[in-house]
Amino acid sequence: MCVTNACGSRTRDVATFTHTRLHVQCERRSTALQCQAIASDDETTAGLRDVTDVVDWVSSDADAVSVRRGRVRANNGAGATVTATLTEAHDAPSASVMVAADARGETRQAYALEGEVRRFPTAEGIGNVRVILIDESGIVLSTATTSSGGTVGHFRFVPVAAGTYQLRAVCDDYRAAEETIIVPDDAPRTLTLIPEPKNQL
Repeated sequence: MCVTNACGSRTRDVATFTHTRLHVQCERRSTALQCQAIASDDETTAGLRDVTDVVDWVSSDADAVSVRRGRVRANNGAGATVTATLTEAHDAPSASVMVAADARGETRQAYALEGEVRRFPTAEGIGNVRVILIDESGIVLSTATTSSGGTVGHFRFVPVAAGTYQLRAVCDDYRAAEETIIVPDDAPRTLTLIPEPKNQL
């Protein structure tokens, strides 16, 4: 866009850019996961456009999962982050999703599962607690240890596929705590441990 002064002479060029946003959504198709990249502009409330075939797709771990035109396939039983980047836009926006691949070759969208373990009745965080993630079949999927520095009592599992799980917290001198959770769910995940009195001789 050319800007002129009162005499009609050109003073400078002003570039007008539109900020593009990118969003990735995925759905299961057989054992694979089909992801779609959707672009939109800040200035519009409509005009969403499918850019799945023009974005650059990248897997953070190609040995775990591969991606082509949004179709994610498992290479081994592990997880990765799949990122789409719209390089044709001036700001090259990108969006990512986590993917979990199991040993059967199935891929599912995954999430980070975080929470805290606290002590009753003070609600203080407890470090070095063993937190166990168990699936609906009763199989132990992963174990994490709560932090003892920074945010004391914090734990994190990643990647975790959508589904129903049991979280179990175990620590010496405390009664074990267990809770059923659904992933994804934005509700705070806090496990409370009650001190277990030691046997008196």
